Amino acid sequence: MKLSQEKTSAVPGPADIQSTILTSLAEVDHKIESNPEMLELKDITDIEAKVQNIMNKLAKAREMLEEQAEEKRLKEEIEKEEVDLNEKKLKLAWMQKRPRIM
Repeated sequence: MKLSQEKTSAVPGPADIQSTILTSLAEVDHKIESNPEMLELKDITDIEAKVQNIMNKLAKAREMLEEQAEEKRLKEEIEKEEVDLNEKKLKLAWMQKRPRIM
């Protein structure tokens, strides 16, 4: 056997290992680029969109609740003022009916 035949034995050398690794990496890169779902990027984007949608709904719900609270406060204030007004009207009517001393 010649010396050149001995170097081409079944044991891979560093250059062969590097070539195999680079080829494998190129194949993986190609698969990822051709199918982005492999990294679940689409799922992440969908989740981000859902989170943003939920945040928008919560903001609208908060605004609606704040408006309802303000409406309730104003109604209660009006009712209280109506009660006060009725009490003042009754007091005035009582004062007008009582005999006046001159």
